[in-house]
Amino acid sequence: MKTILLVDDELWTRRVMSNTLGKLGFSVIEAVDGKEALHILAEHSEIDLVISDTQMLEMDGVIFSREAKAIRPNLPFILTSGNLEPTGHQADMFMLKPISMDDLIDAVTILLS
Repeated sequence: MKTILLVDDELWTRRVMSNTLGKLGFSVIEAVDGKEALHILAEHSEIDLVISDTQMLEMDGVIFSREAKAIRPNLPFILTSGNLEPTGHQADMFMLKPISMDDLIDAVTILLS
């Protein structure tokens, strides 16, 4: 079973994505911001992929992507946002919200293959 770290400050968004991914057999660990996600990433070597929002209070997704890649350079990373793609991130893929669950599943499948 693959493990996904899902980072978003919006509870509803996390629940929808988590439920969808869980039904497909993924284990999902949730975090509300980049700061919490970095702690989780350091404690859970089994994480296979990160999906992170861009705009969060404690640590935004751009900074989190750079910090996460510094720790685990080969970790697949999807960055999401309701706005245009930000510059300076280290994500492997960017997805503009709203994201269809089919598109999310396709992206996860591509990055984990």
